[in-house]
Amino acid sequence: MLDCWQVEAGKSTPSHGSLKDFASSNPSWDKIVELSLHLATTYLDKPDEQDKEFRNNSLILARLIQYLELAHAMKHGDIGHVEATFLHWVFVFKSVGKHKYATYLIKTMNDLRYVYPE
Repeated sequence: MLDCWQVEAGKSTPSHGSLKDFASSNPSWDKIVELSLHLATTYLDKPDEQDKEFRNNSLILARLIQYLELAHAMKHGDIGHVEATFLHWVFVFKSVGKHKYATYLIKTMNDLRYVYPE
């Protein structure tokens, strides 16, 4: 993903040969968001993509980003964010045939929200 950032930062401003150069230029938050959206639409899942290798790699990258989000939230004790990622993982487990994991995760989501006290 860092390679993608470097390529796109270099395209947006040719004087940025590295990510350090890009960071030292103090880009605005709007520029970072714009670049992030461009990266997501360029390098992540494209259902109509004909290149099967690119499609496979982009699907893997999309799943890894979701995993990194979950790992970061767990590492920092952000249980609300961890809980917010549960639904995504239910769909992943269902799509790969891990129905028991998906069912248990749904049960856990339900218990956290409606059974256990705050």
